[in-house]
Amino acid sequence: MVAYHDLIGYDTATTDTQAKFDKCVEDSVALFKEYIGITPKLMVEPNGDHKYITFSRVNDNIQVITAQGGDPSIKKVYPFSPDFTLSKNNVTIQRLFAYGDDMVYDNDNPQYAQDLLDILSGFNATENKESIYWLIGSTHRGSHWESVFIKNLHRLYGDIGLDNLWFPTLDEFFEYWYMRENTLSVKTVTETGVHYRMYVPKGANFFFRDLSVLISGVPSLEGVSVTSGDNVYGTSFAMNDGRLLVNLDFNPLLLERVNKYVESFEADYNAEYAYDDAYYFVQMLKPGLKEPYLARINKWVSPPVLESFVINSGQEFTQDRNVILNITYSGQAPSHYMVSEDMSFTGASWIEYVEKPTFKLSSGFNAKTVYVKLKNAYGETGVLSAGITLLEPTLTLKGITIDNGAASAIQRNVNVTFDYLGYPTHYMVSENSSFAGASWVEFTENPIVQLSASYGNKILYAKLKNATTETVSRSAAIELIDAVTARLDSITVNNGDASTDSGIVSVKFETLNTITKYKIGQQADLSDCTDWIVWGGSTVQYDSKIVDGNLTVYAQVGNETTESSIKSDSIQVVQPVGLTSITLAEGKDSFAGYTVPVSFEISQGTPTHYRLAETSAGLASAAWEAWKDNIVYEFATSGAKTLYGQLKNEVSESSVGSDSVTLTEPPVIILLANIPSAGNVDGVGFVQPINSGNAAVDLKDIQGNNVGTLTGRYIPYNKADYAAMGAKLSKDVLGGTGAPVYWQGVTLGAEVQYPNSMIWDGSTKNIVVPTRGNFTSYTAEIQSVVILKGLTPGNYKVRLLLSDKNSVPNTQPWNLYVQNAVQQVLASDLSTKVINNNSDWYTFDDVAVDSDGYLLVAQGYNNDPSAEPGYSRISPICIVEVTKLS
Repeated sequence: MVAYHDLIGYDTATTDTQAKFDKCVEDSVALFKEYIGITPKLMVEPNGDHKYITFSRVNDNIQVITAQGGDPSIKKVYPFSPDFTLSKNNVTIQRLFAYGDDMVYDNDNPQYAQDLLDILSGFNATENKESIYWLIGSTHRGSHWESVFIKNLHRLYGDIGLDNLWFPTLDEFFEYWYMRENTLSVKTVTETGVHYRMYVPKGANFFFRDLSVLISGVPSLEGVSVTSGDNVYGTSFAMNDGRLLVNLDFNPLLLERVNKYVESFEADYNAEYAYDDAYYFVQMLKPGLKEPYLARINKWVSPPVLESFVINSGQEFTQDRNVILNITYSGQAPSHYMVSEDMSFTGASWIEYVEKPTFKLSSGFNAKTVYVKLKNAYGETGVLSAGITLLEPTLTLKGITIDNGAASAIQRNVNVTFDYLGYPTHYMVSENSSFAGASWVEFTENPIVQLSASYGNKILYAKLKNATTETVSRSAAIELIDAVTARLDSITVNNGDASTDSGIVSVKFETLNTITKYKIGQQADLSDCTDWIVWGGSTVQYDSKIVDGNLTVYAQVGNETTESSIKSDSIQVVQPVGLTSITLAEGKDSFAGYTVPVSFEISQGTPTHYRLAETSAGLASAAWEAWKDNIVYEFATSGAKTLYGQLKNEVSESSVGSDSVTLTEPPVIILLANIPSAGNVDGVGFVQPINSGNAAVDLKDIQGNNVGTLTGRYIPYNKADYAAMGAKLSKDVLGGTGAPVYWQGVTLGAEVQYPNSMIWDGSTKNIVVPTRGNFTSYTAEIQSVVILKGLTPGNYKVRLLLSDKNSVPNTQPWNLYVQNAVQQVLASDLSTKVINNNSDWYTFDDVAVDSDGYLLVAQGYNNDPSAEPGYSRISPICIVEVTKLS
């Protein structure tokens, strides 16, 4: 039923004209069309508001009205009365609204429902049809009692009862009344029968399309047939009160519904209700229309055909009562199967069908016959049977348990349980694996076996046999203990935790038998606990007095007659770590560079991790780092910085400390080295090989990456670079007079390869200072040269470190040259400073680099031409450090 009730936009106080009411109806119609495509014609008055009745009589969309009471127009309607009408201008149909406080969800029959049944019972019993009125029940929402009420109606007056009740909706009955009142019937009598042409009017928004016609003068159905035109899709007829009742269904939607549900059934003929829905609409069709549809659904409406049945794929024998049923069928699929060893299936029930179902054979080792049948919604198959012989299983002993798996027993008599397959007749049990002296005993499920008298671990061996088989032996262990000896199996400190922050610990004793005393201490022999302590329970508190470190607790228990062995357990006592403060750059206000040393002042405990961050918020998410010495933190930029730090260990996290420092740009340092191993100078590291012999030697930077190759100790030199050094390395500096400047016997400007010199162009932080060469005697000899080019003009500090393990001149001093400045290495220094691991630097302060960007570092000596040179061929310059000052 579709009807108006509370109209959209209707207001009791302000909807006071027909136009306003009609607007509410129009808005409601629009909503109905949007959702269900129907325009209702029934008004169900809401809330006793009789203005709905007044305005509905004038509104064209509303054709029939129902209400509860309170208005003179609200009346019962009597279908068998001569003046029966449903016209809204003559009557507002009265409805009987639900009442009572017993309409709860668990009440099957409230008073209201019973009153409706009583009224219908009166209608059924009366002989005065004019006293029967149209009974309209009504309630706001569905509930459990309604389903019970409708079932009672069906039972009493439906097709399983008297079949004399019409249960239409309000709008359905209104359309039927309208068609009955206004249908024009034209009767024509011919030789073949009586023809009726029915002119049935269609009111606005009508959607019911069937009509019942009562024809007098037909006393029985004998010889009666009914045919109809193409615009009638369903016909049915029966005798009613001495007249022929013919129903005509001329609704074109009937064929649409038939097609819809038949196609749905064909798509999945086993779907729930698919057949019922299709058949419901097909049977409404008249003869001539329904037969093709019946053929389509009957094609699928057949039981399966049981083709074959074997057990365990046709095996003749089995030792397992659980077998597989191999079933084949044709036709429609089964929904259920039934299986039994009784050919009449006594006690069996239908089981939902699955492929290869299983079945448990009856007990008894003999031939079995199993019967099977199938069914689906449309019927059952015939019965097939298959046979198989159940054989006794091979006797197998899988294992035994003693006292349900207990670890120990205090009584010698123990219970032995066998885990086996088959049917044993005897068993044998012994503590001897060869069963020496044991005998077979008639089988019982859980025999009692007596252990040997001595205390300790026991192993029982067992085997089974029957008439055909003797099993292998199986064993189980149990400890026989006395009920007197004080036993201490173990102790557990702090429930087995690895660490604790307190030296006061909980010690749990695992004991057996009566315990009256105990000892506890930290010495393995308990010499630190000379007196027994009265036993007070299995858990005690022990104060070890240990603040930090490993704690091993030893314990022993006893009673009046015995004492146990000593047991121990260990735990690490870890003092919570405390942080007093952190310090950056040894407490200096400023620091040159970005990598800053960090120190922690620890008030207590030993840290295992630390973390650092530049904000307090960032510290909470910073990763913990393993604790180590010489902790540093690298900032990204210079300026005022604050660093936050925290410590932790196994049991705690410290408070947060912080410190501040101002970072300045670090000085530019160039470090050139000629030493055989890695190292660092004032925090600047280097990785450097020494050139030895004539083999090619790779040159590496501070990260160990190859940056070039030194081949045969000779460096290709650039004439222009050496020429630029001519003014810086004058003959006066070398001590010669009037002679040209020679570098290792080569006149400046010559285009040659020069040994023992290096030109640094800024491409790497660390380079080799060449060391060896073949020397001749010159008045002023330069033994090695380093040229740095591309430097920014300004003032620099240059430090030279001399170190050599070979012989050096023992009579002549060395001269060290930086630009035009010179320092002598005195003869007295040769034996003390020019040695391995020398740490004394020769420093040149305020060395100027002009706009050409060159810096010269050289080493040479003044020599008497008549004397032997008397110097080693190994240069003592080991490291050159250049720092920009300004």
